[in-house]
Amino acid sequence: MRVIAVINQKGGVGKTITSVHVSAFLARRGKKVLLVDLDPQANSSLLLNVKASLNELSIYDVMVEDAFPEDVIVDTSIENLSLLPSNLNLAEAEIDLVEKPGREIKLAEKLYKSIERETFVGSYDYIIIDCSPSLNILTVNALLAAKEIFVPVQMSYFALKGAGHLIDIVKLVNEELGHGVEITGVIPTFFKEGSGEDKEVLKKVKETFKDSVFDTVIRSSDIYDKAAAQHETVFDYKPDSGASSDYKNLVKEIIDMEDDEEGKSAKKGFLSSLFKKTH
Repeated sequence: MRVIAVINQKGGVGKTITSVHVSAFLARRGKKVLLVDLDPQANSSLLLNVKASLNELSIYDVMVEDAFPEDVIVDTSIENLSLLPSNLNLAEAEIDLVEKPGREIKLAEKLYKSIERETFVGSYDYIIIDCSPSLNILTVNALLAAKEIFVPVQMSYFALKGAGHLIDIVKLVNEELGHGVEITGVIPTFFKEGSGEDKEVLKKVKETFKDSVFDTVIRSSDIYDKAAAQHETVFDYKPDSGASSDYKNLVKEIIDMEDDEEGKSAKKGFLSSLFKKTH
C-alpha cells in the first residue's frame, strides 16, 4: 500500500486537480484507490460529485469524533475509486483538536486501526490525501499518515518558494516526531509552452528537487475547469486532450516507481514504523 500526501502550502498550484486525476487514472489502471479529501473547501469531493452536507459524516468525524474511515468512505462513479469526503465542518477541526491528546496523529491512528482490524481500508493499493493550501494541524496529520509526499509546483516563483519551504518542514516533522516521510515526487503543473519564464522556473524546480521531479509536465489548459464544472475528470470530458495525456503519463511514472528500490522502500510498512516510535 502506498500512502501519498499531495501538499503545497500555496493555493492554486493544482493539488486537487492532481489528487483527483492521479486517483482516477490509477483506478482506471485497475488499482484500488482511496482519495482522502483533507481540505475544508471539499473541492475533491465536489469534483467527484460527492456532496457531504454539514449533517452527514465526513473526514471531520474521523479526525475529531469517534468515526472510523470505513464509517464515512463512499463509492464514486469511477470503478475502484472510493472517497473519504470533506465538508465545511473540517474548518473547525483545528480548534476542536487543540486539547485532544495525540492531535498530530489522529488521521494516522484511525487509518492504522482500521487496517489492524482488517477492515476493507487495508485492501487499497493507494491512499491519496488531498491537503489544504496551508501548513496547519490537518497538514501535519497528512504528513504523519503518509510515507510519500507529492508536491505540485505551478510555474511561478512564489509556488516554487512555497515548495522549497516544505523541505524544511518535512525534515522538522521527521526529526521531532520520529517519522520517515519523504518527498518522492515533484509535479510541474500549469506549464505554458512557449513561455520563457515557465521554462526558467522549471529549470529551478529541477535544480531544487533534482531526481524527485517527474519527467511528465502538466501543461496549462482550460479543460480542467470545464471538466470540473460537469463534475467529470478530463479522461471522461475530453479523453483525447493533452490534459488527459499528461495525467496518464504521470500515473505511468507513479506506477513505474514501484519497480524501483526507492518506490519499494517508500511504500513499505505504511504506519507500522510510526506507531512503533510513538506508542
